[in-house]
Amino acid sequence: MNKLWNMTFTRTKDGFQLVSVRVDDSKEELTGADIPQHVLEYCMVVNADLDVGPEALDLLREVAQGRNTFTLREPVQEPPPPPDPRVVERDKRLCEGLDAYGHLTWVVGYGEDGDERGDWLACFDFEVENDPVNGVVVAYETVVNSDSGGFIDTIERQVVTADKAPFNLPTYWMIDVAVAGHGAVVTDEELAEAKRKNEKWNEDLRQAIEEAT
Repeated sequence: MNKLWNMTFTRTKDGFQLVSVRVDDSKEELTGADIPQHVLEYCMVVNADLDVGPEALDLLREVAQGRNTFTLREPVQEPPPPPDPRVVERDKRLCEGLDAYGHLTWVVGYGEDGDERGDWLACFDFEVENDPVNGVVVAYETVVNSDSGGFIDTIERQVVTADKAPFNLPTYWMIDVAVAGHGAVVTDEELAEAKRKNEKWNEDLRQAIEEAT
């Protein structure tokens, strides 16, 4: 939620110092340690370039006229609430159970060790759970490996609600990332296999979500 902060500054030899703030139309002023940290951080930006918000030009005119104290009314984004510890623990548990490179059930890629194109594969895994906090959630990961490139990296590992389930993840990594993004040369057979694995991934993921619902 955005609140309108009335921020009063005083001019100093080094720039401007925040003196006090009032929230919206409240008459109560906050000073010193009572000023929220995210407002102080916002004011550091104001102090740096005075180039924020609709009142910036008027503010600059006031400064040019030698005014020492002025008020800037700006919406400052409230910090997000702290994460629910139950969600943190759930996400950690689900993600620790993922093992895309271990079982290699859903894999797309091209080439093999010694191929002049090099070799590259992306493997995937997911876990579905009906959670009391968020309902049905999906934990998933993508691991990319290349023997010729000498790397294996976990590219993404996260938990999302079922309405944001990562359908079509295999073809995204094969077609959008490897081919379109990096110019990989793939055969028709490798592309057809990627599409088959994508259909299998979508089918298994959809079934798991339906069973958990």
